[in-house]
Amino acid sequence: MNTQTADAKKELVGNLPVPDWWPVQPLGRVALLTILSLFVYLFLWLWRAMRALGVVWGRFRRPGWRMLGLLAPVYGLVVIWEVLDEVRKRLSEVGLSPVAPPWLFLTAWFVCGVACHAENPIACLVGVGFALAVLLGAQRDLNRLFAARHEFDGRCAPWRAADITIAVVFGIIWLAAILAGGGS
Repeated sequence: MNTQTADAKKELVGNLPVPDWWPVQPLGRVALLTILSLFVYLFLWLWRAMRALGVVWGRFRRPGWRMLGLLAPVYGLVVIWEVLDEVRKRLSEVGLSPVAPPWLFLTAWFVCGVACHAENPIACLVGVGFALAVLLGAQRDLNRLFAARHEFDGRCAPWRAADITIAVVFGIIWLAAILAGGGS
């Protein structure tokens, strides 16, 4: 009887749509949108992570105000730290350890900034690659956290209007840059 109840509950949950705040996404989508948007997608990613943590744990009640805080030079780093640290804390509650601890993300941020200010394109690519790898680690942590905490069987959020808009707008910008020739 108990297994029948569990199976019925799993079937019911399996038929529910993924909530609009659901942060679980494939790593390939996060990488594509981040690279395509030249890391502008990071702001949307942070907002979604804060919103999901707010819905489930009540941690970040007004993510929009925190997003404005990203514009402040030092406080922006504090906001990023808080989000990643909250994910780390919640992972430890379910017995998991983070792939990307908060200090690694901030280190990647600085390495990327320093490398891209060097006049060596290879150094910039290495810095950006390091930052992207850490962001993907943070997304993997979110995916693991919500898969362990909720019964959505690892289902990912669908492509949202903002994702499609970023892909189209920045895709057009990239296409225009390629067609313009770039080499004068």
